[in-house]
Amino acid sequence: MKNFLCVFILGFIVTTKPVQAGSWFVGASTLLVETDTGITHILGNATIEEESAGYKVFFGWEIIDNLSIEGFYADYGDFVLTGNRGAIVLIGGDYYSFNANNVKSTTSTTGFGVNVKYGLPVSDDFDIYAQLGVFSWSLEQTTTGSGLRAVKVSDTGESATVGVGSSYSLSEQFKAFLSYELTKINGRDIKVTSAGVSFNF
Repeated sequence: MKNFLCVFILGFIVTTKPVQAGSWFVGASTLLVETDTGITHILGNATIEEESAGYKVFFGWEIIDNLSIEGFYADYGDFVLTGNRGAIVLIGGDYYSFNANNVKSTTSTTGFGVNVKYGLPVSDDFDIYAQLGVFSWSLEQTTTGSGLRAVKVSDTGESATVGVGSSYSLSEQFKAFLSYELTKINGRDIKVTSAGVSFNF
């Protein structure tokens, strides 16, 4: 997948020409990340957080009018399961009981990716766009508890991303945008709402 992605990007850049010189951009956004962990609280003192706050930074190039490619780094924040001795949760059809107090299991996801975006101008200042990309992610789960040694589990992978969004020109160089993206990590659907700004130079 990585080799295919590199060939795709290089081929795309080589075979297209920018309409305007200096059509580069950078930006950052805050993220609201939602998922269904598949964990159901059955009994006892346990909580599951399936929403997290994250961020994304990116840079890109407008290849031709309304068509751009961007690279990004994203931090999807933390999904957290907490509980005390005796609590029972259902995970993937199996029941699990907490055998310690103050148990906290935190799942963090970060990674790099590439998006191709195609925009459609609605007015001089307002655009809507669709995007398609690949996200190369790294997942780490850390579990701690009273009297327990911390346990860490990690995984990596690559997932396709799709999204839609809108942007508004605040000036000739600054844009504000709002987007909604979908991807999968370890088989779980991830929904990402993003709000941020970009700077063209």
